[in-house]
Amino acid sequence: MSSTFDRRSFLTHSAATIGGVAMAGTVVDGLLESVAGATVGINRAKPKLGGSITVGLISDVPNYHIFNGAQGQMDVSAFCVANAVFDPLFVMAANGESWLPMLALSATPNSDYTAWTIPLRQGVTFHNGDPFNAQVVVENYQAAALDPTVGLAIRPIIASVVATSAYEVVYNMVVPYSTYPTNLAEQQIAYMAHPSSFSPTNTGNPIGTGPFEFVSWQVGVQSKWKKNGKYWRKDGAGRRLPYLENVTFKTIPDPSTRNAALLSGGLDLIIQQDSSSIAELDKTKSLNMITDLDEKRNPSVNCLIMNTSGTLNQYFLWAGEFAAQLGVLGVLDFLYGLEYFAGVLKTGATSAQALAATNTWLQGTTTVGGITAPGLTSAQATTVTSYIATGNATAASPAPSEIQLADYAGTTGAVNPSTGKWDTTMTPVVNDVTIRKACAMAINRNTYFKAIDSSVGAVADGIFRKDSRFYRNPGYPAYNPSAAKALVDAYKSANKVSKVSFVIDIVAGNASDLKEFQFLQSQLAAVGITVTAREAVQSAGITNVIYGEYDCAVWNQFGAVDPALNYVWFLSQPAGTAATAGGLSMPALPTGTFVAGAVNFAHLGDPKIEGSMLAALAAPANSAAQINNWAAVNAQFAKDIPYLFLDIIVTAYAAAKNVQNFAVSTAADGVTRALAIGGSFGSLRWDQIWVS
Repeated sequence: MSSTFDRRSFLTHSAATIGGVAMAGTVVDGLLESVAGATVGINRAKPKLGGSITVGLISDVPNYHIFNGAQGQMDVSAFCVANAVFDPLFVMAANGESWLPMLALSATPNSDYTAWTIPLRQGVTFHNGDPFNAQVVVENYQAAALDPTVGLAIRPIIASVVATSAYEVVYNMVVPYSTYPTNLAEQQIAYMAHPSSFSPTNTGNPIGTGPFEFVSWQVGVQSKWKKNGKYWRKDGAGRRLPYLENVTFKTIPDPSTRNAALLSGGLDLIIQQDSSSIAELDKTKSLNMITDLDEKRNPSVNCLIMNTSGTLNQYFLWAGEFAAQLGVLGVLDFLYGLEYFAGVLKTGATSAQALAATNTWLQGTTTVGGITAPGLTSAQATTVTSYIATGNATAASPAPSEIQLADYAGTTGAVNPSTGKWDTTMTPVVNDVTIRKACAMAINRNTYFKAIDSSVGAVADGIFRKDSRFYRNPGYPAYNPSAAKALVDAYKSANKVSKVSFVIDIVAGNASDLKEFQFLQSQLAAVGITVTAREAVQSAGITNVIYGEYDCAVWNQFGAVDPALNYVWFLSQPAGTAATAGGLSMPALPTGTFVAGAVNFAHLGDPKIEGSMLAALAAPANSAAQINNWAAVNAQFAKDIPYLFLDIIVTAYAAAKNVQNFAVSTAADGVTRALAIGGSFGSLRWDQIWVS
C-alpha cells in the first residue's frame, strides 16, 4: 500500500560522470537510448506532433499561486505537474549515478566538496519572455531558504548561493558534500521558477521555462497546460519539443476510481502507488504499465515512524537560525511548543498584549491544552518572553537556560488515546528502544507483504533494497513473537506497569490504512502491546508528525538514487554545537546530548549515524568509504529502530495503448537517456510523449 502520510510538506536518483562533472553535450556510453521499439512505454518511430492527454494524479497542491520549487510542498503528483511547467538544473542519467545537463551545464567542486561552481545555459527564457540567468538561481535559493518548511530541509546543507557572473553560480555547502548536484536533479529545489511567484501574496500563475504553459487551475480538481511554442529544447532529430499540444492533470484521490477512469477512457494515463490497484492494472491487457521497480534508485519505504524521544519536535525549541524567518508566532509554535502565545493572538490580541499574557501565564501553574505552565519567577518569565519576541539563539547568546531545561523536560508526553491530543501528563512508551524492538519482532513483514500489499514490491529491512550498491544486511530484527513478548514483559516489570500501549496515526477515511492498522493491531496485541488508531486528514497527520505531537504514524519516505538526499531527514547535532554550524547552542543540557534536526521527524539523536553520514558525504562518489558509511547508517537503524520497516512503495504509471513514449526522459541534448521515472518521489516528464 502507499502509506499516505509522506513528506509532502517539505520537498522533496547519485552522481559522478566523467571526472565527477556532467559536461554540456556529453554523450555518456551506455546511456544513449538503445531499447527495442517494442519496449513498454517507448516508441522509436517518428513522433506524431499535436494531440492532448489527460493524466490522473493522486493529490493536488493547496495553493497554485506559489507553486514552485522553493515553496511548492511537492509530493509525487506535484512533481508530475512541475515537470510540465519547470525545468530542473540537472537530470539524473539512466544509470542513477550521473547528473546530466539541463538548465545547468556542469558542476565542478572545490578540493573538499564545500563549494560547487555551476555555469548556466544561456538563451533560455521563461514563459513570459524574461531571461533565465544566475540571478534567477540565487532568488530561487533565497526563497527556499526563507520558506518555513522547505528552508528547514536545505539550510543544514546549503550555506549560500552566489552569482559569480551573469551565467554562473556557486553553491556553498554547510558540510562537505561530494554528490551535491544530485539535489539539483532530484529534489524540488532543482526546479527554476520565475521569481514573481515567491511572494506569499502572489496571485499570479506558475511561470517556468518548461515545455508547457499555464492555462487554468482549479485546486483539487484539475489544471490545464498548453504547449510552450518557444521551448528551448529539441529532440535528437532536431524537432522542437514538446510533441503534445496540451496536457490536463486531474486530481482523483481514490485509487480504484483512478483505475476505473483509465479503463473507461476518461483518462489517458494515471499514477498509482496503491498495491492492489497496481496488481489489477498488471492484469489488464488493454493498457501499458511501467513501474520504478527496475529503476536505478531506491524506492520509497513503507514503514511506521516512531517518536523515539517521546517529545515534541525539540529542534524547533531553540534553533535560532530559523527564528528570524519564522517570526514571533512561528517561534512559539516551534520554539516553545506551548502554543499559548498563539492562542492569545487568535483572540485578536496584539503581539504586545499576547506577550504580556504569556508572561503572566508562565508564572503560574495553569494547564492549557494539556500543558502546565512552568511557574517561573517574574524575572525568568520576562527572560523567556523576551526570547520569544526576539528569537535569537547563537553560540555566544544561547537560548535562556530556563527555556532549555523547562522545554527539555516539559515537552515529554504521549498521545492520549481518549482525547487524541498530546498530553504531557502521560509517560511515553515508544521512546524506549526495547518496545520499538519488540514491535519490530512482533510484525510478520512477509505476511504483511502478501496480505496487505498483494505481493507488489518487496519486503524491506532498511532504507536500501537488496540490489542497491549501498545494501549490506543490516540485521533488522527478525519476526519472533516469543522474543517480542519477553521484551514487553521485561519492560512492564522494569517500569512497574501492567499495560503497554500507544497510538498509531492513520489517514481518516482511507480503507487501505485501516486495513493496515487492523493487521498491525492484531500482531502487536499477540505480544502484549495495545494500539489505538488516531484518524486525521493527511495534512493534519503530517502536521502532528512535524510538531512531534505523535507516538507512531504510517509513513513513507527515503526514496532516492543517492542516500545523501536523505541526510537532513536523519540529521542530529550535539546540543552545544555552534548554531552557525547547524547546531543547537544549548549548553544547559547534559553534556553529550544529541538532538534531532528540524526535519528528523523520528527525533533520533544518534552520534554514530551523524558521524557515518558526514563521512559518507565527504567521501568521493562510489568510493568504498561512501558506500560503507551509508551501509553503517542502515545497520544502526536496525539497532535504534526509529522506523518499523514493512515493504517498499512501488510507483506505477499505466497508459492507454495510444500513449507513446511515456517511459522516455532525456537530458538537454534530447538524446542521452535520463531516469524514466525521476524525481525524489518518482515522476514522469512530458516533453517527448506523443499520441498515435
